[in-house]
Amino acid sequence: MAVQPAIFVVDDDARTREFVRVLLEFAGLGNIRTYEESHRFLDEASLRDGDVVLLELRLPRFDGLAVQRELNRRGDRIAVIMMAANAEVPIVVKAMQAGATDFIEKPFSNEALVASVQRALAVAQRRDRGGKRSDDLLRRLDTLTGREREVSTGWCRAGQTKWWRSISRSANAPSKCTGRGSWPRCRSRISQPSFG
Repeated sequence: MAVQPAIFVVDDDARTREFVRVLLEFAGLGNIRTYEESHRFLDEASLRDGDVVLLELRLPRFDGLAVQRELNRRGDRIAVIMMAANAEVPIVVKAMQAGATDFIEKPFSNEALVASVQRALAVAQRRDRGGKRSDDLLRRLDTLTGREREVSTGWCRAGQTKWWRSISRSANAPSKCTGRGSWPRCRSRISQPSFG
């Protein structure tokens, strides 16, 4: 049985935290955890791929953008929804460029908040599945011999597929291909990943 993703609410306003928690529970979403301070959230929260965090932009000590940068640095595959009253466009742009799935302005409607969280859950789960697929492909790529990597990189450089090019780059495959012959064996070892 799959573990239900957690929804974290990080806001220094107790009324907002409680309102969001009750609203999301009423909407049928569970596993909601609240934090008053961003540093406590970063230190204590047990984050798993597929989780969602609703993050107040203006927090004491570490603001929402700093928390988002730290989550990105850690490599957490979670969805971030940034919240703020009177948000300025440059701040919204920074949050979205850093990977936020949404930016909602306070006060928000019940429907807007629930819809945003549901979209973020879907995005986080896609990121989680995509990350697992990439991990599986990289694991398969690690089984290739040096020569097979050379051949596969040469095939990639011939413009056969963007997918293969991205996988080759992420595995630091050699940039030159000097021969032929081992691509079928190489392809069979990595191109049919199991996405289960």
